[in-house]
Amino acid sequence: MQPGMLTALIAFIFAAVVGFAIWWINPRPLPEVVICQSVVPGIKQVGLKFNRSRDGGIAVDVGGTVTGATATPEALQTFFKCLQQYNKATSVTIVRGVNLDLEPIGQVAEHWKSDDDLRLKLMPGGNWSILNNLRIGPAIGRKQDVIRSWCSTAQAGRCVKCSPENPSDATQYVEIELRLNPPVEKQQLPGVWAGAAPGGKLEAWQLVEAGKRFVYACRS
Repeated sequence: MQPGMLTALIAFIFAAVVGFAIWWINPRPLPEVVICQSVVPGIKQVGLKFNRSRDGGIAVDVGGTVTGATATPEALQTFFKCLQQYNKATSVTIVRGVNLDLEPIGQVAEHWKSDDDLRLKLMPGGNWSILNNLRIGPAIGRKQDVIRSWCSTAQAGRCVKCSPENPSDATQYVEIELRLNPPVEKQQLPGVWAGAAPGGKLEAWQLVEAGKRFVYACRS
């Protein structure tokens, strides 16, 4: 082999090895992410990060996103349902964030009470049942972003006063106080719900009447 041809062959092999190394090291799009991004327009611009979890499912990192400004809660829910459809036997988990269904705020406060980041504190006064059962969600994103959006007048802001109104990464508690004469309407949740066990009682955020469960929605 001529020296020039040998040099060219070595250079080609070296370039191929380097190219493969770069391809291998750089994260490759997960197949279900590519599919679901094509189903839900605009999701690519949200800034979500994806990794394969230990059980073969997918971990979605929402910690660096500001989802409220880039995708609607409905679009995010559709996207996550799509991911779950392709991971039925495994898991789709949220990293540095939350994925809330339609829930009463009292239940969310209960779930977060032992967390080491943002927690909720419902302030006594007014109608305790309404405050605990004000609906939140569906919502996906960082806790701060979800609560900031919920406290705005576009969602629950006409019914509650949040302090602070704009929680930051350093915020440990958001205090939630019911406003005077909040404009709420009672909404029934789907399904049949059990009442309190004999001798027991329901939590303040479990508004169940004759097998029906309710939440309060804040009217805009």
